Amino acid sequence: MILYTGFKGRHNSSCLLMDLFEGEKFLLTNSFAGLKRDIESITAVYDAVFMFGLDKNLSDSVRIEKYAEKDCVRLAGLSCEKAARKAFEAEGIKCTVSENTFQCLCNEAYFFMLEKTGGKALFFHIPPIRYMTDSMARSVVRAVNSTAIGVIDCDTQGGR
Repeated sequence: MILYTGFKGRHNSSCLLMDLFEGEKFLLTNSFAGLKRDIESITAVYDAVFMFGLDKNLSDSVRIEKYAEKDCVRLAGLSCEKAARKAFEAEGIKCTVSENTFQCLCNEAYFFMLEKTGGKALFFHIPPIRYMTDSMARSVVRAVNSTAIGVIDCDTQGGR
């Protein structure tokens, strides 16, 4: 079972993207104080959590965050970032994988989710609404769904 997360807000592209995914979805608070509480409130156990947040500097690409860091502790996400990158490129979307971490709301959410799930999460930065066309949004969903299938197959076959 997969959980998809975005951030609350009608002008937030990650919130709008949630409408396109099938399955379990959860919208996170747009505050540092509320994030940990939001994530701690999740009680189900998931095979993977795919998280989305917007980056105002992106316009026609997606960035996968490999790590999150807080208080000098660095946690790694799911090891499927290469397959995810290929899935995005197959959809015609430029995709990079970042090994850098930034002290921002997205990093905080990713860090707490990685702690909660034991590393079974991956974070995707997507463009803001003004650049996220309907076509691009559908392509993002297809790429992530393709990645999800690979994660579940790997997990059920003992590959992780």
